Amino acid sequence: MLENAGYRVLLATDGLEAMELAETHAEGIHLLLTDSVMPRMGGAALSSEFAQLHPRAKILHMSGYNERRSGGDKRLLPKPFSPAELIARVREALNAPENE
Repeated sequence: MLENAGYRVLLATDGLEAMELAETHAEGIHLLLTDSVMPRMGGAALSSEFAQLHPRAKILHMSGYNERRSGGDKRLLPKPFSPAELIARVREALNAPENE
């Protein structure tokens, strides 16, 4: 979906593989889209470590568990979501001010 919308996507099967990709792509990653629950390294730990390598990157979590607690959190994409909603939220995250 994201590639069809014109985004370059680096795909990882879990948090550890995502960190390996983050370490080898020093030219810049602009957004981390991660599930909250993953094998080997969860979304919270991944986000923390990823932010150390790419401090200017935006982070968007998706989860099927937190939708009631999200309270409109712009950094959380509740599952299930439509392709249009995914594209819109990615665009919104990328366009957000740096301190958000």
